[in-house]
Formats: sequence, structure tokens, C-alpha cells
Amino acid sequence: GGISVSVGDTLGLDGEIGVDTGTLVIAGHRYRVELGQVAFDGTTDALIDVKLAHDFPDVTTYVIIATRLSAVDKVEPQFTSEPGIYTQGQLLGFFLGGAPGGDPSKQTAEAAAGFGASIASTFAGKWLKKAPLVKRVFQRVQVGCKPGAGQSSASCSAGTWFTKKTYVTVEQRIDSRADENASEGKVEYYWKPNRTVELTGGDRGFFGLDLLWRHRW
Repeated sequence: GGISVSVGDTLGLDGEIGVDTGTLVIAGHRYRVELGQVAFDGTTDALIDVKLAHDFPDVTTYVIIATRLSAVDKVEPQFTSEPGIYTQGQLLGFFLGGAPGGDPSKQTAEAAAGFGASIASTFAGKWLKKAPLVKRVFQRVQVGCKPGAGQSSASCSAGTWFTKKTYVTVEQRIDSRADENASEGKVEYYWKPNRTVELTGGDRGFFGLDLLWRHRW
């Protein structure tokens, strides 16, 4: 994007900055940036419009934040899903580390465990990256662990942008189910901002190839 700066009695900014592709880890779940935009309309109090998405096996969940920069600490994120079969409370639980498909009575405990694992992973990742060799080689690696929840087993993973358009993840599951790879690798190639090729495979011969084409309505 581009920003125009004007200086008078006050500082004025006009223009937009947007994100084509990007990922981040929240509470053990890796989210892709569906929409990331900062728009200035003559002042330094920018309009922020962010939409994050995470793909579970049977549902995609979204986190939406739309507000002014000055009100970021006051706004509450909105949660939605496709298909839209979950309540705001359930979606909040998934955001905090839970997962759909499990026992509803255990979702609160799963969310708490996932949130705790996320905090532990964050501290562990920072500690590891202080080591000189790790800092040099794995500075951009995202490391995380998550407890078993819903239809997934407990696991630890590490991922990084191998190239500007290619994201690589390796995951080790603890006590994996019979229909899961114990060790699994995943390659995501962002062909275009809204088109992604995903290849997964692992030690037990479970492989998958997906072509994702996302259209913003």
C-alpha cells in the first residue's frame, strides 16, 4: 500500500496498507490472515480491519476485529464460523485453545488446557531462541504445543516461511490415534493471496493434497 503525509497544525495521513498473506499462532492454533488492512482517512487514528481464519477438520472459524486504532484495547473481537453451528461462547473456547467435535461438557476444560499450553509454548519458544545457534537458524520459526482436544491428539509443532510464498510445518503427535500420522509434515504454497496448495504426509502413510480458493464476498 501507500501513505501520503501532510504536515500543518497537525500531522495528517491518507492511504492504506494491506496484508496479502500472513500467519500467526494464537493459543496453539495457527491462523491465516484473510484480511489485514490499516486505512488512514486524514488523521493518525487509523481504521483497522482484520479477519483471521483457522481450519479445523470440519469447520473454519473466524476472528474479526474492526475498529479505530485509538479503541483497539476496548473493542471485543467477533467470532463466526462456516458452517455457523456454534455459539459465541463455543467459538471463544475454540479461540482459547479448544477444538470442535469433542464432548461439550469438556470444552471449557479443553480451552483452559489449550490456553495454558499456548502460554507455556510462548515462554519455551523465547527461551530456546536465546541460544546462539537456535537464534541464528530458527529465528523465524513458530513453535507451539497443544493438548488433545476434540478430534485431535496432543502434539507439538514448528513452522516457518521457507520462501515468501511457502510455509512449512512439522508436527509430532503424542499418543496419536490410529487414523493419524504420528509424525507429519505440511507444505502450504500461497500461489496467489486467495489460492493455496496444501500438501500433507506422514510416517503412517496418510497423505493429502488440497487446493483452496477463497473468495471474499
